[in-house]
Amino acid sequence: MSFWNKNPSSAKQKIRTENVPVKASPGTISRAPSRSQSEARLGSSLPRSKPLGQTSRSSRKDSYSTKLSLPERSTSRKRSPVYQRIESDTSEDEGQESPPVNKRQRLTPGELDDPTRTLPSRKQFSQIDSTLLIHSADIASHKLGYRAAFGDKDLEGAPVCLQYPGSSIAERYELVFKKDSFDPVEEILGVIKDFTDFFLDNENAKQFVDPDTGIIRRLERARNLGSLEGFKSALVDYNSAVESLRQGEDIATILDKKHSVSESLVVRIMAQTYDRAVSPKVDLLRKYENGTNEIYGELKSNLVHKILAETKITSKQVFVDLGSGVANVVLQAALQVGCESWGCEIMENACSIAEAQKAEFEARCRLWGLQPGLTRLERGDFMVNEEIRAALQRADVVLVNNEVFTPELNVSLVNLFLDLKEGCKIVSLKSFVPENRKISNYNNNDPSNILNVAKKAYSTKSVSWKDEGGNYYISTKDSTRLQLYGDRS
Repeated sequence: MSFWNKNPSSAKQKIRTENVPVKASPGTISRAPSRSQSEARLGSSLPRSKPLGQTSRSSRKDSYSTKLSLPERSTSRKRSPVYQRIESDTSEDEGQESPPVNKRQRLTPGELDDPTRTLPSRKQFSQIDSTLLIHSADIASHKLGYRAAFGDKDLEGAPVCLQYPGSSIAERYELVFKKDSFDPVEEILGVIKDFTDFFLDNENAKQFVDPDTGIIRRLERARNLGSLEGFKSALVDYNSAVESLRQGEDIATILDKKHSVSESLVVRIMAQTYDRAVSPKVDLLRKYENGTNEIYGELKSNLVHKILAETKITSKQVFVDLGSGVANVVLQAALQVGCESWGCEIMENACSIAEAQKAEFEARCRLWGLQPGLTRLERGDFMVNEEIRAALQRADVVLVNNEVFTPELNVSLVNLFLDLKEGCKIVSLKSFVPENRKISNYNNNDPSNILNVAKKAYSTKSVSWKDEGGNYYISTKDSTRLQLYGDRS
C-alpha cells in the first residue's frame, strides 16, 4: 500500500512506500483473473454454405480465418470467445482491494437520444412471475458442481437474492465459483454498477459509489478479503436501498427522462439472457450433418452496436435480420434502439433456442423496468417466408450475414431487395456489388445497380469465426442511380 503527498508544489517531499500484506479468509478459493462481464453474442446463422468439418477444438481455433465456428463450450460451461469484456471490474491480484467504480456514465458516440422512444416498461413495477425467469441459481449452484465462492465447506447461508429496479421480484443467486465459468459474484457486482450508473442521479448514487463507505466499495472489499458475512451484509443494504428508491418513485422519475439505453446496460442484459437461455444448450447448434446447407456464426455485441448506430435506425422504424440464429441481433436491436425487430432462421435447433432466449429476454427487460421494441421470430427459409417478405417491404435496416453465402444466393437476395423501399439500408459481410463497379450499357439491367454501397471496417474480436478485423458493407437502395445513368446516356 502506498502513501504519497498530493501537493505537487512540495518538490522536496519524499515518497514513503510501505508494503502491508493483506491475508484472505481461510479457505478462500484463489480466483483466476476476473471475467466479470459476459457480453452478448449477437448471431446470424449462415445458410446454404458448407458446414464445418468435425475438427477438434484446437484445430478449429486454427481455422478461424477461413471457417465460421460456434462459440466454444466445455462441460464446465466455459465462456465463449464471442463474449467481449466492456469493463474491468477486478483485475487485481487476490487479496488486494480495488477502487470502486464511482464515475457516472454518459452517452457515448452512437448512443444518441431518440426523443420519440418511451423507455420505461409499460409493465414497469408490476409483479413478475418468478417462474418465467431463469435464475442465476438455476445455472450456477453447488448441485451443478460449483464450489463455495467464499471458501465455506458447505453452502449454508450462501443463497442470496438480488433486487432489480423494475420489479419487487428478486433474482436467486448462489455465491459459488468455478474456474472459467459463469461467475455469480462478479455478475452481482456488475449488475449493481450498471444499475447505479444508469438508473440513479448523482445524489441518489452517493450511498452506492462513496469511495470509502459505499455499497460497491463494501462488496468489492468483502469479495477480495473472502468475507461472506461482509458481502451478504452489503448486499442486504443494496436490496433495501433499491426497494426504497423503487417505492419512492425516484427510479421511475429518472427513467421517464431517458430515451436511450447505455451500451454497458445493453450488453449486461443481453449477456444475462444469453448465459441463462443459450449457453446451456449451445452444443445443440453443432448437431448438423456434413453436406447440409446451414452453418452458424455470430456477430459480437460491439459490432452490432456500431452497425445500429451507423445506420441511424430509430424506435419508430423496422429492423430485419435474415438468418437470425438464436436471435441475439434481433433482441439487441429491440433493446438498444427500441425498434420493431424481425428475424428469420432455418435451423430448427437455433429456432428453438431463439424462442427460449426471447422469453427470457422479455422477462429480464421487465425485471430492469425497460421497454424493448416489438420482436418477431419466424422459422424457415427467408427467401419464401411470407411474413418476412411483408416485413421487408416496411424495413428500414436489413442485416444479412452473407460471409459464406454462395454467389447464387447473393444474386437471389439482390432480386429480393427490389421490393425494399427507397432508402432502406442493407448491412452485409460481403458486398452485393463488385468494388469500383460503374453502370454501363453492358450491365445497366443488373438489379444490384440500385444499391449505393459504403465499405466499412470492423475491429478485431468483432465476429465469432476469427479474431482479426475485417470489412462490412452498408448498401442503400437508391433507384435514382439508374435514372441518372439513363439521363446521361
